[in-house]
Amino acid sequence: MAEPNPELGREPERREAFKAAAVWLLVPLLYVLSFGPVAAAMKRAYQADLIGRRFVDVLEVAYFPLVKAADKNKTVRKVVVRYLELWEAPFPSTARRP
Repeated sequence: MAEPNPELGREPERREAFKAAAVWLLVPLLYVLSFGPVAAAMKRAYQADLIGRRFVDVLEVAYFPLVKAADKNKTVRKVVVRYLELWEAPFPSTARRP
Protein backbone atom coordinates (compact mmCIF):
# COMPACT_ATOMS: atom_id res chain seq x y z
CA MET A 1 0.00 0.00 0.00
CA ALA A 2 1.32 3.47 -0.95
CA GLU A 3 2.18 6.00 1.70
CA PRO A 4 -0.05 9.11 1.76
CA ASN A 5 1.64 12.24 0.48
CA PRO A 6 1.81 14.84 3.28
CA GLU A 7 2.17 17.63 0.70
CA LEU A 8 -1.36 17.04 -0.64
CA GLY A 9 -2.96 18.23 2.61
CA ARG A 10 -0.96 21.47 2.56
CA GLU A 11 -2.34 22.75 -0.73
CA PRO A 12 -5.31 24.61 0.86
CA GLU A 13 -2.95 26.12 3.46
CA ARG A 14 -0.64 27.38 0.71
CA ARG A 15 -3.56 28.79 -1.23
CA GLU A 16 -4.79 30.68 1.83
CA ALA A 17 -1.28 31.98 2.54
CA PHE A 18 -1.00 33.18 -1.06
CA LYS A 19 -4.36 34.97 -0.81
CA ALA A 20 -3.34 36.67 2.43
CA ALA A 21 0.00 37.76 0.95
CA ALA A 22 -1.76 39.12 -2.14
CA VAL A 23 -4.11 41.19 0.00
CA TRP A 24 -1.23 42.57 2.10
CA LEU A 25 0.58 43.59 -1.08
CA LEU A 26 -2.40 44.92 -3.04
CA VAL A 27 -4.02 47.08 -0.35
CA PRO A 28 -1.04 49.44 0.08
CA LEU A 29 -0.52 49.54 -3.67
CA LEU A 30 -4.16 50.43 -4.31
CA TYR A 31 -4.02 53.05 -1.55
CA VAL A 32 -1.09 54.80 -3.23
CA LEU A 33 -2.52 54.45 -6.73
CA SER A 34 -5.89 55.84 -5.63
CA PHE A 35 -4.25 59.13 -4.64
CA GLY A 36 -4.23 60.54 -8.19
CA PRO A 37 -7.86 59.92 -9.15
CA VAL A 38 -9.13 60.94 -5.71
CA ALA A 39 -7.11 64.16 -5.74
CA ALA A 40 -8.36 65.01 -9.23
CA ALA A 41 -11.99 64.30 -8.30
CA MET A 42 -11.58 66.30 -5.09
CA LYS A 43 -10.13 69.26 -7.00
CA ARG A 44 -12.93 69.29 -9.56
CA ALA A 45 -15.68 68.89 -6.96
CA TYR A 46 -14.22 71.60 -4.74
CA GLN A 47 -13.86 74.02 -7.64
CA ALA A 48 -17.46 73.36 -8.65
CA ASP A 49 -18.63 73.96 -5.06
CA LEU A 50 -19.93 70.40 -4.83
CA ILE A 51 -17.96 69.71 -1.66
CA GLY A 52 -16.88 71.91 1.19
CA ARG A 53 -13.51 72.50 2.78
CA ARG A 54 -14.28 69.97 5.53
CA PHE A 55 -14.44 67.13 2.98
CA VAL A 56 -11.13 68.25 1.49
CA ASP A 57 -9.60 68.20 4.98
CA VAL A 58 -10.83 64.63 5.52
CA LEU A 59 -9.19 63.50 2.28
CA GLU A 60 -5.95 65.27 3.21
CA VAL A 61 -5.93 63.34 6.49
CA ALA A 62 -6.62 60.07 4.67
CA TYR A 63 -3.59 60.60 2.42
CA PHE A 64 -1.42 62.28 5.05
CA PRO A 65 1.24 59.49 5.11
CA LEU A 66 1.77 59.80 1.37
CA VAL A 67 1.83 63.61 1.44
CA LYS A 68 4.22 63.63 4.40
CA ALA A 69 6.57 61.15 2.69
CA ALA A 70 6.60 63.37 -0.39
CA ASP A 71 7.28 66.44 1.76
CA LYS A 72 10.29 64.73 3.35
CA ASN A 73 11.86 63.10 0.28
CA LYS A 74 12.57 64.83 -3.05
CA THR A 75 12.46 61.63 -5.06
CA VAL A 76 9.12 60.56 -3.60
CA ARG A 77 7.80 64.07 -4.17
CA LYS A 78 8.84 64.01 -7.85
CA VAL A 79 7.14 60.66 -8.37
CA VAL A 80 3.95 61.78 -6.60
CA VAL A 81 3.84 65.11 -8.44
CA ARG A 82 4.30 63.40 -11.81
CA TYR A 83 1.60 60.89 -10.95
CA LEU A 84 -0.78 63.69 -9.94
CA GLU A 85 0.02 65.51 -13.18
CA LEU A 86 -1.35 62.49 -15.03
CA TRP A 87 -4.64 63.19 -13.30
CA GLU A 88 -4.20 66.99 -13.53
CA ALA A 89 -4.49 67.41 -9.77
CA PRO A 90 -2.37 69.83 -7.69
CA PHE A 91 -0.09 68.46 -5.00
CA PRO A 92 -1.60 69.10 -1.55
CA SER A 93 0.67 70.50 1.11
CA THR A 94 0.74 69.59 4.79
CA ALA A 95 1.05 73.31 5.61
CA ARG A 96 -2.21 74.78 6.88
CA ARG A 97 -3.97 77.26 4.65
CA PRO A 98 -6.11 80.14 5.91
